[in-house]
Amino acid sequence: MEIKMDGVIVAVAHDEFKKMKLEDVKKFMNDKPVLIDIRGMFDEAASKGNGFYYKGL
Repeated sequence: MEIKMDGVIVAVAHDEFKKMKLEDVKKFMNDKPVLIDIRGMFDEAASKGNGFYYKGL
């Protein structure tokens, strides 16, 4: 059974996370993914264009 997540909160800018692309994140997300980007690691327009509900701080 594959478990999918509803949302991700990016709160730290570790090197492992910096290497991730939106496509990588979306692979383990549900159909309506939520991305809360505290560190500003992802582009808002690109995130929304990839189907994410995006909120940055």
